[in-house]
Amino acid sequence: MNSAATDRDLPEALRKIADNPRVLVRRAGPLAPDAKCVVYWMQRAERALDNPALDIAVEVGNALDLPVLAYFSAISNFPHANWRHYAFLNQGLADIEEDLQQRQIGFIVRRPPKNSLEALLAEVNAAMVIGDENPCREPERWRRVLAGRLKIPYWTVDADVVVPSNLFEKRMYALHIFKPKLYAELSKFLVEQPNIKPHREWKPPHRLESFPVREDVTEGWKNLDRSVQPVESFTGGTHAALKRLHDFVQKDLAAYDKVRNHPELDGTSRLSPYLHFGHIGPITIALAVDKAFKEGKVPQPARDSYISELIGCTVYDGTLAVGVVEDVQFATTADGARRLTDAAPLLAVTSRDGDEVLIPFAKAFLVTVDTEAKRIEMKLPEGLVDVNRTASDKT
Repeated sequence: MNSAATDRDLPEALRKIADNPRVLVRRAGPLAPDAKCVVYWMQRAERALDNPALDIAVEVGNALDLPVLAYFSAISNFPHANWRHYAFLNQGLADIEEDLQQRQIGFIVRRPPKNSLEALLAEVNAAMVIGDENPCREPERWRRVLAGRLKIPYWTVDADVVVPSNLFEKRMYALHIFKPKLYAELSKFLVEQPNIKPHREWKPPHRLESFPVREDVTEGWKNLDRSVQPVESFTGGTHAALKRLHDFVQKDLAAYDKVRNHPELDGTSRLSPYLHFGHIGPITIALAVDKAFKEGKVPQPARDSYISELIGCTVYDGTLAVGVVEDVQFATTADGARRLTDAAPLLAVTSRDGDEVLIPFAKAFLVTVDTEAKRIEMKLPEGLVDVNRTASDKT
C-alpha cells in the first residue's frame, strides 16, 4: 500500500488488497455506514477486461460482501478533444456495458451538468471508491482535489502499465540500478489477468439515471469542435481492439519488420487509438505478441520490429521534449550471443544539442505512445536523462 495517510482506520479485510503495488490509498478512514456497493470510477482505463483497477474494485467488493458499480462521467470540455475523439470513445461504451454485464457489474454513464461523482457516491451509498491512476498533471490535480473532499476511502490503481510504477523508487535514476529491478519484476506482472466476478450481483435498489450508451454522448454540446469528423476506418471499443489485435498477430506480425514502413501494404498494428482510450490493456497486447513468438508463428525480428516502430518518434518527459528516437537497442547476454527476450529495450534518443540519451522503454515510465503522430510521452525519474546522456563530439 502506498499512502501518505496511515492505515489505522482501514478495515482489516482490505489491508491485504491495499498492499498491492498498483494501489495508491489517496484517502483512508472508515467506510460509509450501511454501505450498499463499491464504486469504480472509470476514466483512463475504459474497458471491462484486463483492467487492474476494476479487478481491485471487485476484490474490495468481495471482501466487504458488496456488489460493484462502475461509473463513467462524460466531460464535455476535455482539453483539445473533438467530435472524432468522442465518437471513438462513445463506441467503446457499448462494449464496456456488455462486458460488465457478463461480470455482473453495474454501469452508470452521466453527462453534464448531472455528472458529479460525489453526488453519485451519495446516491448509491458507496462504501468507498476505486479509480484509475493517471500521472498527467491535470488529472493528478483532479484526484488530489477529490481526495480532499471525499468522506469515504478513495484508492487509485495503476492500471495502464505492465509493471506498477510505484515499484521504482526515485533514487533508481541510474540505468544499471533500474534494469535488474525491472527484469526481476516483469515475470510477476506480465501474466494473464483474472476475470473475477463479484460475489454479489449489482441490483440497484431503485431506478438510477444513466445515459443510453448507444446514443450520441455529445448531443447538445454546443462548444465541441465538430470540424474533425469521425472516420469509418476505425471503430472504438474493446471488441474492435481485440479483433484488430488478433488480425495483426495472425496476419501482419510475421512480416511486420519488412512492411511496417509501406503504408500501401497495410502492415502497421493500428492499435494506438485503442491504447490511448484505454479500450485495450498493454498486458493483453504484450502477451499476444509474445505468445505468437513462443509458438513459432512469427520470427523474432518481426516481434522486435513492432517495438522498433518507435524510431523517429519524439520523446517527451512531461511537456519537455527530450529528443528524437534514432535507434532501439535490445539487451543481450554478456557474450552477446543471445537476446534477452524479457528485457525492456533502450531508446537511443538524440537531443537538440546532438547528445545521445539512453531511455528505458519501460511501462513504468510510459504514459502514451502515438506512433502515427510520432510522439512518446513518458514520466521519467528525476535525473535519469542527465545520468544517461552521452555528450556529442560536435564542437
